[in-house]
Amino acid sequence: MAVAIKEYEVFQQPTKCGGRKQHKGTNADCCFLEPEGANSTRSSYRLLYEVCVASTIYFPIILAIGGIFSSNFDQILVLWNPLNAPRSDVIDIYIYHVAMQGNRFSYAAAIGFFRSVIAFGLLFGANQVVKKT
Repeated sequence: MAVAIKEYEVFQQPTKCGGRKQHKGTNADCCFLEPEGANSTRSSYRLLYEVCVASTIYFPIILAIGGIFSSNFDQILVLWNPLNAPRSDVIDIYIYHVAMQGNRFSYAAAIGFFRSVIAFGLLFGANQVVKKT
């Protein structure tokens, strides 16, 4: 019985987290809420920025970077003609013309795959940048 009481007393002692006290009896990672030298208002603003504002800013940035290589293929294809071809050529139209007019389906598939690999690399890079900030 004395051992159980002693363990309970040890559990109830405040633990340290990077030099800052945590709540009594918990080992949770709550120390990021109370940065050293900051009052409660400043720490609440920091928490608000990290959780709400930063994720609201970074999520659309990642989505926009993912959409760099996408285009309105159907509109460009319908309005495409030889007069506006130099200004309306995009990767999707080039892939379509190579595949359908040139009958080079494997080459068109390779171009599409290469485009997807580049888009994935941009997304992965943007995600790594966001994770570091």
